[in-house]
Amino acid sequence: MTDDACSAKLVNRTSEGKPPVYRIEIREPFHSCGTVARIIGNPSSRNRRIAFQNRLWWVQRKNNDVTMPFRLSDIECVFSNESFIEKAIKPICCDAVTLFNTSSGDVRVKMELWKDPPEPHAAQRSLSPPFLYELGQDLFVSIRLVGSENIRLQSCYLSSGFDGRSNRNLLIGNGCPVTNASRVLKTGNGSMTSFVFPVVMVQTSSFYVNCDITICINP
Repeated sequence: MTDDACSAKLVNRTSEGKPPVYRIEIREPFHSCGTVARIIGNPSSRNRRIAFQNRLWWVQRKNNDVTMPFRLSDIECVFSNESFIEKAIKPICCDAVTLFNTSSGDVRVKMELWKDPPEPHAAQRSLSPPFLYELGQDLFVSIRLVGSENIRLQSCYLSSGFDGRSNRNLLIGNGCPVTNASRVLKTGNGSMTSFVFPVVMVQTSSFYVNCDITICINP
């Protein structure tokens, strides 16, 4: 870890010269809220690095009732060690095909992960865990209906707990991506909907993809 650079630079620059630079240490799994990961260099190169960026705030108390956040410093940590970039996705805990009982009959829904954009009739195969992914790498998710025709994506989010309630990170809301990093590829007028997002959640060793969908069943 001798070649890793992790520093905090003061924001309030002065005319006297460059601000002091402090060496800090951030350990996995980077619990700080708002941490953003980005890949430096060619993602396919073995010499690529990954940078974690965040911001430190100081809460100033104006009086007994009023406090005001003050931006103290920006942090950027750059790692070149592959062990900090690659993570393993463990086997999916549940059956990929889920059966839902509705008043119009049974509906089977299949959810899969992909490294490339999924196509309904392509010969490509979905990812079979366990497999490795990289922080910042695009991970594609498809939700496919078995025996029904129309599906619409409503919302999707990452969660650190199986119940979907812990540390929610919203990706899709009301059918639209909430950030520029996520994209909806297919939705409505078909048997499959899909979206893509970069893997950036590293607070825990596991994460869960949760989605809410609307299904239209022809009578």
